[in-house]
Amino acid sequence: MRLSQHELARRVGVHRSAVTQWERDGGTRPCVEHLAAISIVANVPFEWLATGRGDPTCSPEIEVPAVAYDYAVDETEARLLEVIRRLPKRAQKAVCDLVEMIAKEQVDGAHASAGDNALRRSLGLSRQSA
Repeated sequence: MRLSQHELARRVGVHRSAVTQWERDGGTRPCVEHLAAISIVANVPFEWLATGRGDPTCSPEIEVPAVAYDYAVDETEARLLEVIRRLPKRAQKAVCDLVEMIAKEQVDGAHASAGDNALRRSLGLSRQSA
């Protein structure tokens, strides 16, 4: 698989300049989290990517590592990941808190405050189950 720096950066969740640094002689090395993401995107074993040891090809029977959980499984999740990765960490936390609140309410059927009701209306959510 041949990816541009821009496409690899997008799939890993970094800026293109980070990929440029990784590829440059004497440049920075990706952190373990990014190495794991690159191994999934490029379909190469993590150990080979991180150390150069072993076979650079993945066997079909090798399970995808748990890190794949961090990647989208549908268009909606892909959109959410793309947007949230552009936010500052503080805003990411606020978005996660909001999504967790909505999910908890959907599961628990908890009673909401007037503020929560206003937020729900603005998000187009109803109190009734689907």
